[in-house]
Amino acid sequence: MKFIDIKTKYLKKLLILVISFLIVSCEQYKLMNSNLSVSEDTDHLYVYDKSKNLIIIDQLVVDYEIKGDELFVLRMVSDSIDCYDINNVPTIITHYSEKKEYWIINLGKDEIDGPFDENTFKLKLKSKGLSDINLKVPTNYRANTEYFIKEKSACYRVE
Repeated sequence: MKFIDIKTKYLKKLLILVISFLIVSCEQYKLMNSNLSVSEDTDHLYVYDKSKNLIIIDQLVVDYEIKGDELFVLRMVSDSIDCYDINNVPTIITHYSEKKEYWIINLGKDEIDGPFDENTFKLKLKSKGLSDINLKVPTNYRANTEYFIKEKSACYRVE
């Protein structure tokens, strides 16, 4: 009898796992149906329109959530430049800032709204009756303003 109880517990956990996977898959499917995609480019996430081959929200998307037909995005503003040394050899350096941008994309209509600051984003969520969207900056994110200024000043030429 003990064997049946263990097997039943295992099957319940497996069923919950399968249902969770299906829910997540459906959310990803909605994103794909809109021609928009969240792309992972090694270290960077960004939102792009596959049909237009166009980046909609540039790097550095740090969090996003799909709720119904809407995609909610948090981006930490970053900027990469080509830094050329005296021998004209380029190196890419990136400024990771403290500035946050929030975006709301209606996936059903391909409507893009943003960027917003945090207060405006919260007001938009409140007007939509959504209090459970909680986008966060990862704990390992670090701005590098001082480093970027130092590295940029050492560039012979910048593009």
